[in-house]
Amino acid sequence: MKNKKKYIVWALLSALVVYFSISIQPLSTYKTSSYGIDYKKMADDLYHNKIIKDTQTIALEDLKSKFRIDKEATFQKYGNRLGIGQSAFFMVKGSATITSITESTIELKDADGNKVSLATKFIFGNAIRDASNKVKLTDFKTNTEFNALSEALNDLIREKILPPKIASLQSGDRITYTGAIKFARNYDLPELVILSNIEKL
Repeated sequence: MKNKKKYIVWALLSALVVYFSISIQPLSTYKTSSYGIDYKKMADDLYHNKIIKDTQTIALEDLKSKFRIDKEATFQKYGNRLGIGQSAFFMVKGSATITSITESTIELKDADGNKVSLATKFIFGNAIRDASNKVKLTDFKTNTEFNALSEALNDLIREKILPPKIASLQSGDRITYTGAIKFARNYDLPELVILSNIEKL
C-alpha cells in the first residue's frame, strides 16, 4: 500500500514538472515574430541599396556568346550558387523592343532579332537572391530565415516594383531590363529571364 501511494506521489510530481516546464504560445505569434527579423525591411534594403546599385551584371547576348566559347570559364566567372552543383544563377541585363505583353511575361526582340521572355508574375524561388550574390547562407541562423528573405524579396519585386512600371508599357516600346536566369552546365542557356527591374527608354 505504501509503495502504491509512493508511485502516485511520484507520478503527480512528474506531471507537475512537465506541465510547468512547457511554454505554450500561439503559432501565429511565432510566425509574426520570426526571431525579431523584419524581412520586408531587409528585402527593401537588399533590393534598393545592393541589388540595384552594386550587382555584377552581364548582357544576356554577351553571356550566350561566352558560353559558346567556354562554358566552364563563364560558369565560374559570372555564375553564383550555394555550395557545389551543376547549376548556377546569373544576373543579366539587356535592351530590346516589346513585341507583346501577357499576364505573366513580356516578350522582347532585340536589335539582332533575338527573342527574350521576361517573367513578370511567377517570381518565386531563390533566383534573384542567389543571382545577386549579395546574401550568404552563413549570414543567417537557419535555412528558414534565409528562405524567408528570398520570399520577401520576390514579393517586393512582384507586387511593388514591377506593376507600376509594367502598367505604363505597351508593344513597340523599347526598354532596358535586369533579371536572373538559371543555367546548368549540361543544357543550353534558357531564354526566360526572371525580371528584377525594367525601365522604359
